[in-house]
Amino acid sequence: MDVTVMTWVVALGGLVLILLLGSLEAVAVVRPKAEWTIKNVYGGSPMTPIGSHTSRSTRVWLGLTWPCLYRFRSRAVSECCWGNSGGFCWRWRRRCRSSTPPSRSSSGIGRLDFGKARSTIGWSCGACGPPMGFSRASTASFVSSTVALPVREGTVELPDGRTLEYADWGSRHGAPVIYCHGSPGSRWEINLPLKAVEASGLEVRILAMNRPGFGQSTFQAGRSFGDWPSDVAAAADQLGIGSFGVLGASGGGPYALACGHELGDRVTRIGVVVGACPAIAPGMAGSLALTGPARNRLIRRLQYGMIGWAVRTGRIDSVVERSIAALGSVDRKAMADPDLRQWFADLFVEAFVDLGRGAAYEQGLYLRDWDFDIGAVTQPTWLWYSGEDVNIPAEAGRWLADQIPNAHFAVWRKHGHFTWANSSDVVEVVATVAGRLDRI
Repeated sequence: MDVTVMTWVVALGGLVLILLLGSLEAVAVVRPKAEWTIKNVYGGSPMTPIGSHTSRSTRVWLGLTWPCLYRFRSRAVSECCWGNSGGFCWRWRRRCRSSTPPSRSSSGIGRLDFGKARSTIGWSCGACGPPMGFSRASTASFVSSTVALPVREGTVELPDGRTLEYADWGSRHGAPVIYCHGSPGSRWEINLPLKAVEASGLEVRILAMNRPGFGQSTFQAGRSFGDWPSDVAAAADQLGIGSFGVLGASGGGPYALACGHELGDRVTRIGVVVGACPAIAPGMAGSLALTGPARNRLIRRLQYGMIGWAVRTGRIDSVVERSIAALGSVDRKAMADPDLRQWFADLFVEAFVDLGRGAAYEQGLYLRDWDFDIGAVTQPTWLWYSGEDVNIPAEAGRWLADQIPNAHFAVWRKHGHFTWANSSDVVEVVATVAGRLDRI
């Protein structure tokens, strides 16, 4: 190929990439967050009474609002939506109607089969993607039906003016534990594990917060692991929490350890479950956690942006299927459990509300050296890893434990990266971090 032609091809390819990245940033940033939050990917608001219907009058397509009609029910009754195909709202304001009741698709994740659905102008509508509303209300309809523990949700304003979104479970008088979610993940990640905690009768208070760039928490450019503890302390102050334990799972592990490093005696105990380890740890170089996302920042932004776009436009089922296919055999088999599968799908919702901007940035932190001294974490620290985990190998966890002066290390032989969340082992983890091991 002629050198001049090749130069033009490379230049045009670069221009296309820049335009795609620019479009993602524009869609994610231009409009206020309140207009972009996906209220519910699967059905009605958790505050909607069972059996009632909710109407939404707007949809978003390439940053522009178009009229559209959607009706959907609470997921507790039946997941259904009446609308147009593919999750998009057509410019011609077509309104779809179904001649047969909608039913769950075989994937069981989000797309719904409509049988013979036709628009009012006679065009086929096909399958309808999950409805999305835009408000500051909760994004998770599953919260009200999965766990009966009292939950308080909202936002706090940080000293620098940023917003931090949280969910606060359990009695205000329970032993407080700050939960650091995985990546990508959100505050609702602790929802499924709390089922076992609730059943055990353990009195704890779990505060989970979305990190910057996730859900309604303001994106923070240039942040690192060491910046998170000050956000945690500020939120705990406003919510009336003094000292507390910290629990981090998967990508939340480094953040939990950073809290111990930066907050001193205010952190009483630390728990790390299948937590991310420094890239230099044995086994991490070939782990799914580091080989899955692109290492190049721009490519990774595009990669996560496309995932975010799929989630926003109602194709979360395809995202989930591809993600499950990449997991280890133990996790893949376990995803046949409806609760675990639904929980796994829910992890993507708030994580990609701004088209993956925060998640893509955060992934870069795991590729770099950590910005705090692991050996200076002095609190009692428990680390649980899984023998069948391909995301974060147990050998990397053992190496991490060896760097921490007061560490206790354990391996669950039969668990994968996610199966612990739907097991009775959760009770021991939470009780240990809360200092209530004698109560179970």
